[in-house]
Amino acid sequence: MSRINTFKAHSQKKVLIASEQDRPDVQQRRAEWKVRQQGLDPERFVFLDETWAKTNMTRPRGRSLKGTRLIARTPHGHWKTTTFLAGLRTSGLVAPLVVDGAINGDVFVAYVQQHLVSVLQEGDMVVMDNPHLAGHFSYRNSYFSLA
Repeated sequence: MSRINTFKAHSQKKVLIASEQDRPDVQQRRAEWKVRQQGLDPERFVFLDETWAKTNMTRPRGRSLKGTRLIARTPHGHWKTTTFLAGLRTSGLVAPLVVDGAINGDVFVAYVQQHLVSVLQEGDMVVMDNPHLAGHFSYRNSYFSLA
């Protein structure tokens, strides 16, 4: 077997798994979660996430023909951030919002009160991955526990 074929046959992606999963208490909680998961309706989930782009997100280097200079334009010193926040259901996007600037706690509270709550129904479950925003949300129980 050639070296390339040997490498190809044994090539695999390394997967890191949290060592805490080996603890008995974590294994028990994971098993309980799997049992409770079976009764959940996927249509009731709303996954809330954000993404952003900055005008200074430009490559500092590039390539051009030999003997020529590559020139690129970027707004130097006047950089802006645009943030997109939305919920995702199995049926598609809900409550999309585009904000000039970064999302902070006040913007997040206003988004939930003015946009997200209007598309939620009784029994919906909101899943978020941004704990610093959720922690700022002092009305969490009144808005997210609509059931």
